[in-house]
Amino acid sequence: MTADRGVSAAVDAALCLLLISASVLTLTAVSPPAPDETTDVRRGAELLGSTTATVAHGDRVARGTLAALLADAAVLDARGEARPAYRAGVENATRRALSGLAGEVQVRVRWGPGPDDPAAGTVVVGDAPPRDADVRAARLSVPAGGPINRTASGRATVVVRGWRG
Repeated sequence: MTADRGVSAAVDAALCLLLISASVLTLTAVSPPAPDETTDVRRGAELLGSTTATVAHGDRVARGTLAALLADAAVLDARGEARPAYRAGVENATRRALSGLAGEVQVRVRWGPGPDDPAAGTVVVGDAPPRDADVRAARLSVPAGGPINRTASGRATVVVRGWRG
């Protein structure tokens, strides 16, 4: 009877180890990976370059990628042409497109006739990150001649910054 008992104890121990290993493996497989903020800002830049929107301005509409519409708004800013309804429409469409990204996001667009021209125009969508935040960024360059400003030359720089709040 002691020999049977020894085999039974060994089988019980092996079965116990098997169940513990399976539970650890299940917990490891179920836990989600840590979020990668760099992926979020890159995805944000991709969305701005590929998502199209239609924005009303007066009795007309402008249609283009969000990046092109943001570049147009920056050109208008540089030229001093106030079109608040157009700019608000572009900013709102940008917020909607990026609302699914994890964390906080800010988009900053700059266009100038020359590389360091003081007459540059800017558009900022979203709040600035806190000083102590770990900020990730992705950059996108787009032609400035968009749906409204077809005669604008050069390129606008779109920077997407992201952080966890």
